[in-house]
Amino acid sequence: MRVTNFISNQQFLSNNNMMLTRQIKSNNRIATQRRFDRVSEDTVNGSKAMTIRREIRDINIYNQNLSSAKSLFSAAETNLSSIAHDNYIAVEERLVAAANGTYVQMELDDYATQLEQIAKQMVTTLNSDIAERQLFGGASNGKVPFQIQRAVVLDEDDNVVFPPDFNKYYTQGVGGAISIKDGVELDDIPSDVTYNGVPLDFDVTNKLIMPDGTLQEASAQAYKIMVYDERKEEFVESTPASLDPDDVQTAIDKNDNSLMYPGSKPVYVDIGIGIRYYDDLTVDPQTALDVSMNGAEITGCGIDIDRIETTTSTVTKTINTRLETTVSEPYLSNLKNGPIGSIDFDVIIDGTLMGNGSGELDTTGALPPKTDGTTYTDEEIEKGLNESLKNQYKSQTGKELPSDVKITFSEGVLTIDADTTAVSLDTGWGGGIVSDSNTTTVQNDVETEVDVETVELDDEGIPDMSNYFSKNLMQLVLDAAHSLRNGDQEYVNAVIDRANDANNHILIEITTLGTKQNSIEFYENKNEDYDYNLKERQNVVEGTDMENEVIEYEGVKAAYEAVLKMSSAILGTSIFDFI
Repeated sequence: MRVTNFISNQQFLSNNNMMLTRQIKSNNRIATQRRFDRVSEDTVNGSKAMTIRREIRDINIYNQNLSSAKSLFSAAETNLSSIAHDNYIAVEERLVAAANGTYVQMELDDYATQLEQIAKQMVTTLNSDIAERQLFGGASNGKVPFQIQRAVVLDEDDNVVFPPDFNKYYTQGVGGAISIKDGVELDDIPSDVTYNGVPLDFDVTNKLIMPDGTLQEASAQAYKIMVYDERKEEFVESTPASLDPDDVQTAIDKNDNSLMYPGSKPVYVDIGIGIRYYDDLTVDPQTALDVSMNGAEITGCGIDIDRIETTTSTVTKTINTRLETTVSEPYLSNLKNGPIGSIDFDVIIDGTLMGNGSGELDTTGALPPKTDGTTYTDEEIEKGLNESLKNQYKSQTGKELPSDVKITFSEGVLTIDADTTAVSLDTGWGGGIVSDSNTTTVQNDVETEVDVETVELDDEGIPDMSNYFSKNLMQLVLDAAHSLRNGDQEYVNAVIDRANDANNHILIEITTLGTKQNSIEFYENKNEDYDYNLKERQNVVEGTDMENEVIEYEGVKAAYEAVLKMSSAILGTSIFDFI
């Protein structure tokens, strides 16, 4: 084969470029400490490297979440400690002194002023923020969570349900409008500590003490909150204006009053332990960190009603409408075993037929079919029917079911009572659920005897508040100050033990915060170890073996220099070499 100058030149240039390319690539591997720059150069390890990098990035996010949460919990612990130690010591000293000494009213007023100032200091401390985030605002960050106000709570029918001594200071006019009684000064009215607009003493997990002294079970409804605006000198709606009925129901079901307040829902962040979700897309709390701090839960809420003396009497109550029927087979068995689908329930409330158009009420959500061989009790059936009716009414009307409409179920007899709401039966109701349509009875103005629980009333017909104690330290301090202004040292003496209990509650919450911070440190250490292992794995997958790569580079460099030295012998001279 005849080798021409052209072929020699081409081969030389090709080898020269190849050696130069190898030298450059080797230099890049040494400089970047990576074996490849693009996934296409090593698809298998490139894919693994991308996964590892994503996990390293996620760990950085987890660590940022942990660092932020740690700062929040640390600041919260500091603020609570100042209340539980400094403020509480000051409160206890003044309570003991004011309760056990012989003082004229001017001296008691001085103690009251000091207690009020301490309560305001505690409120200010709890309203602290960090990085524009309210520490104790829960899931709400729109305004300071704690305020000292005069508050009134109304039910959906504008009936007053809080405070119990409403009639002593206020009057309610036409349309539910509230005003201060003539002759009553603003300073005469006890102050309420509110959390996110709702009084901390409004307790739906206990029986509500009504202004007439009767005790009433709380119901899941949109209670309206009214607060006194000192600038406008009138009552205005709080923000938010009303409670969420679902939150009220949750608080009642779980016997935890703190779950009722706006902003009480948790705020979860991923900290790298594998966050999981339930079927309803809510977070499994064991797989994430809750960074929301519910101020009502931490500082205490509700009242100690167990220590309030009550009496029970039987009175005659008039029910506007009572609908009653005996449930027949197979519907009775269907109820006890868990309804499959829906049941005949042709009841009309305020002109609206409950059901899907043919009078069927879906109960599967409240009474799922039994699979364990047991049957539902009458109490469980009654609760399920009320829940289904409530959901159906809200679904069809967009409103909450009137609180006076209630279903009772006992020994196969189903009864619907309504005090004021217009309730009637469809004529077709007896076609299925009852054994005989004639057994359905409709009675108006039914008089029935009911047991009514009441608290003792004072000479003015106002519920006796001498045994009414808050579970919140700030509210107890304000109540003690109000009693001192009225010269009631006996009440202040009773507050001392309750204040200690409320302070112990805060101390427990401080311990809980400390436990959370320890957990954060554990997860930080875990993430640090995991990050180290990932980077080790990343180095194996895409890292350069520096020792071998340097040897490779030096070899390529020597070969390239040798190629350059041979260039004069291979490449012919041209006229440009002589210019």
